[in-house]
Amino acid sequence: MSEKRTRGYGAQVDSIFKNCQLQEPLIFVHLGGNVPRYVMENVGRTAVRLMGERTVIMLSDQDLQPKTNLFPVKISDGWYSSSEFEDFKNSVSLDYSFREGFWGRAVERFFVLEQFVRIAGIGAFFHAENDVVVFGLDHLTNALGRRREQSYFCRDDQDRATSALAYFPSTAAIRKLVDWFLGFAGSANNEMEMLATYMDEFPSEVLSFPTLNQLDYNYAPSWGSLGCSGLGIVDAAALGQWVAGKDPRNTLGISWSRFSNETLQIDPSKMRLHLSPDSRSLSVSYQGMHPVRVFAIHIHSKSIAVIKMGWAFRLIQWLSNFQLPLPIRLELIDNQTIDLARRAGKKLLSLVHSK
Repeated sequence: MSEKRTRGYGAQVDSIFKNCQLQEPLIFVHLGGNVPRYVMENVGRTAVRLMGERTVIMLSDQDLQPKTNLFPVKISDGWYSSSEFEDFKNSVSLDYSFREGFWGRAVERFFVLEQFVRIAGIGAFFHAENDVVVFGLDHLTNALGRRREQSYFCRDDQDRATSALAYFPSTAAIRKLVDWFLGFAGSANNEMEMLATYMDEFPSEVLSFPTLNQLDYNYAPSWGSLGCSGLGIVDAAALGQWVAGKDPRNTLGISWSRFSNETLQIDPSKMRLHLSPDSRSLSVSYQGMHPVRVFAIHIHSKSIAVIKMGWAFRLIQWLSNFQLPLPIRLELIDNQTIDLARRAGKKLLSLVHSK
């Protein structure tokens, strides 16, 4: 990339352009206020885990220190314009008030990613959500082979697809998604429902990575997806929720292990997980079958330390043999959760009184 093209986008962005080859990097995005501790813990550990495989980029509004194989880029350095997203926001009704605009930011990250990779001259790239622990992308890239011409999300249900881990083969591919968002005329509660609709509209161009249900080789999803045999799986949400529970804000402040996601078509109690001694690779077997790789696990509870501390992960797995849920994370309950509990309590009382 020429000096002329990159001049004026900020020193951090310029350093990315000049010093990195940017071959299919893994990009995380954090929009909003302070970067939570779990995000930097996960992104930092991912950079160490993927050293020699992938450049890890963190797009954030904060000044962050670069580390080995990790390159932070400040979104507010002047290279990103939110005007297109504002057009989307003015035309598509989502619950923008939920958790300080969470659903809006979930869509806006794709606008940020599109502008960044276009300005940086990046071709293909991976994107992971901030609570997703990523393993061995070189193995996934090699396994995809010629199938790397499509975009990929993680779809675990007819009505939703997640970008727990996503792959875009080109800047044109993510530009197509952004243009589709701008022209969206349907109804949706969140970006997951929108991504499922997008996949349905372009079934030959957008596929799903194999997800947890495909450990059962008889399971055949109704949407386009790779098979996990000889490849592995990417966790949309269910595996991480079984291991480490849901976000404590959704469960009255406590994350419990052994949560069975509503999309599961397999019996998760028949899974066996294997974390390598150095915590750099994860595999799963089902009903005694040969283990397959787990390329990404979605730690919905944000308890990233479960993977970071291998002994904790193995202890949880051993205790799960007793088939009892374990409290994984306790967090102070926010006002929205308190209000949710209050409304649920009132509804329960009204049901009791009506009988």
